[in-house]
Amino acid sequence: MLKILYFVYGACLASFLTLCAARIVTHQSIIVPRSHCDQCNRQLRNWQLIPILGYIMQHGRCHFCHKLISAFSTINEIALGLFFTTLPQYELTPSLAWICISSTLTFCAATDQFQHFIYSPSLIGFVPGLLILVRWNGFSLQNWLLLLATLLILGFFVLVTHGIGFGDVELIILFQLISGFTVTMVVLAISSSVAILYFVVMKHKGQLAFVPFLSFSFLFVVSFPNLFTFIEI
Repeated sequence: MLKILYFVYGACLASFLTLCAARIVTHQSIIVPRSHCDQCNRQLRNWQLIPILGYIMQHGRCHFCHKLISAFSTINEIALGLFFTTLPQYELTPSLAWICISSTLTFCAATDQFQHFIYSPSLIGFVPGLLILVRWNGFSLQNWLLLLATLLILGFFVLVTHGIGFGDVELIILFQLISGFTVTMVVLAISSSVAILYFVVMKHKGQLAFVPFLSFSFLFVVSFPNLFTFIEI
């Protein structure tokens, strides 16, 4: 029962954060106007705004104009909801840090999906994690060298190949600071594989937002560490 409550809370928070991201990137107020269909501009009814269920009950189409609704918000809601079900395993302080991190990733995933950039100031949500979760006194020279190597390699890809953006680099470095080199490499492997699969299956054209793949992969890895017994999270 407790996990269900955590899931509902996470899904509702993700719904709100996705709304904020969608409104902010278009310079709209997050309060007015009320939520509406992007296709027909009809104001949504209360039942249509229920996280996850609203999308399912509408069969992925607007109740009014019957045009397809983006599933991104629903995916965000499921991802954060599932992550929140893992919070009871942590003590209060680490739990609050993970709430800040996961909320930041949800917001960044949405802004990248909508406008292909992230607000660097929003990364302040990682500060509690850096202060609480990182054992700075145990950060060895090897850790710093691995971090530097990661930064140099990613910087090369940004400047030479333009395969990823600076926002992606910022997140990857933060992942490595919080969870270590091995976890970050696993996250990169999963996110890259899923992104390639999506690109091929969906026959995606144009620029692909990579932050959602990074964010969901990171939350997945730290949520279910038992699936990755070769790493320590």
